[in-house]
Amino acid sequence: MKQPIKDIAGGKYILWGANWSLYTAKVRPYLIKKGVDYVEINPSHPHFNDSIIERVGYFTVPVLETPDGKVIADSTEIMEYLEPLYPDPPMLPADKPLAVLTHLIHSFGSEGLTKSAMYLRWNTSFDNRLFARSEFERTLATSEQADGFAVAMRAYLPILGVTLDHGVDVAIERSLDELYHALNEHFLKYPYILGGVPSMADYGLMGPLYAHHGRDPVSSNDLKQRAPAIYRWIETMQRPPVLDPEVWHVPQEFFSPDDLPDTLISFLKLVGENFVSEITGTIELYHQWLDAQEHEAGAIIDVEGQKRCHQVLGQLEHAQMGTPIQRIALLDDVAHHQRFLSLIDEMNAAEKERLTGILQAIGVQDLAGVKLKQNMKRENYAFVLT
Repeated sequence: MKQPIKDIAGGKYILWGANWSLYTAKVRPYLIKKGVDYVEINPSHPHFNDSIIERVGYFTVPVLETPDGKVIADSTEIMEYLEPLYPDPPMLPADKPLAVLTHLIHSFGSEGLTKSAMYLRWNTSFDNRLFARSEFERTLATSEQADGFAVAMRAYLPILGVTLDHGVDVAIERSLDELYHALNEHFLKYPYILGGVPSMADYGLMGPLYAHHGRDPVSSNDLKQRAPAIYRWIETMQRPPVLDPEVWHVPQEFFSPDDLPDTLISFLKLVGENFVSEITGTIELYHQWLDAQEHEAGAIIDVEGQKRCHQVLGQLEHAQMGTPIQRIALLDDVAHHQRFLSLIDEMNAAEKERLTGILQAIGVQDLAGVKLKQNMKRENYAFVLT
């Protein structure tokens, strides 16, 4: 008989998650660095099926269950809920132009790297796939659920654009080479992506770079050899102290936006080259969805009007390393861009001028001008129109 959930939690926050989960790997270091008193429990516990899924309406991890019974079922929303309660160290820099870059990097990690993460898990070797299947069995309620989940996850590859096209494989592998080189050069000098303290940008990157790139057998060994400083960053992100033992001399503060290091600029250029077209293409599909018919406030934003873990806007084509990628378009890209825009709307003229200079330097100067026709919000575990 399973131990009652109240006995396990002991009045603490519950992180319903799993080690194989990309989005759990995004939230876990946030909780660690913030010093949140929590327990992590796999969804194999009956409470998850009987209470959490029943309440949310679909299977998803991570989910945060608070001591007073609130349930938050989105990785970014979990951090936004906890931030006022645990403000140190802040997940966003006080400087607004730097905070905008934080959102862009966070979006790249949360959404832009899912393609390579799934490619590495399911397209590298049989042993790697067997490891993932074994992990599912240890964390889900039954072997049958694990089998079904493994089939569903592998079937997600063509949906994300990871097909049998050799050109797509080459584009993903080349983008990994450039990403590992850029981030390794940066983390050799700095403990976190934006300086001496972790931010929302680090948490977004941790999702794929730990759960898939840095934990699955084939990709984790490859990462250690090709980019050991990234692996050191992964380890640092999973322990409480903010201070990094190797680059202790870096002040525990964010970079000045007027003096961003070349290593960060190089990384941001890769983000611009390989991810921004996904954002803008998805926004175009969102606007097509808006224009196709009248939608009332509160309408679920999805081609089928369906509440689900990742709401869908249709089929998208975008470029990665110059190679066309055809994949499903997910609303998450638009939701992250809305946060990006909301900070720009709060800026004064001098801050906007500084941001423009940074965006020009990384080749995405037009991104700030890509506005949304209508905003959205989270309501009853789905994105809906405001």
